[in-house]
Amino acid sequence: MLDRNAIDKAVLTQKENASEQWPNIAPFYTDISCSASHLEVSSFTLLFMISLIVAFAIGAPAVIFLAYNSFSILNEQKSVMSEKTYRMHRQLLITLIFQLLVPTITLFAPYSIVTAFIIAGAEDFGWLSQTSIILGSLHSTLNTCMMLYFIQPYRLAVLKVFKLEAWLTAKPTLVHSVTP
Repeated sequence: MLDRNAIDKAVLTQKENASEQWPNIAPFYTDISCSASHLEVSSFTLLFMISLIVAFAIGAPAVIFLAYNSFSILNEQKSVMSEKTYRMHRQLLITLIFQLLVPTITLFAPYSIVTAFIIAGAEDFGWLSQTSIILGSLHSTLNTCMMLYFIQPYRLAVLKVFKLEAWLTAKPTLVHSVTP
């Protein structure tokens, strides 16, 4: 069995005067943290973290540009397709955009911010790391909820399973009267 305390001490003392250089790291690393990463351990860690930030910084504007162009092209093609086909394509495009927004909000943005803080040498931002973990754990749940909302057959099936058909569009009541 591994001796966690011995490993923690070894990590914290691998560099001379580690506790003096980083006085705030010991309680977070040995008591209340799940993991720790130090940029001086390997240059690959720093390169990987920088590449993540660069990928997000390039990817986010690219996605916005592509979404805008997709809507523009769809609107140009509106005259050559039926109204039903146009609505279906528009709905699927909106669904695709939300499929990109969910991981961006729950994974890419929070972890990029935490990575930037780490690279900048900031300390005492454990709350931000924990918030990122919570947001990251919501990714699958939000993706499922989004698909249930946007895809009508799934939405109808869920409402039927939970016996909430009344939440669907109200059915009109037909009143027929005959006057003598």
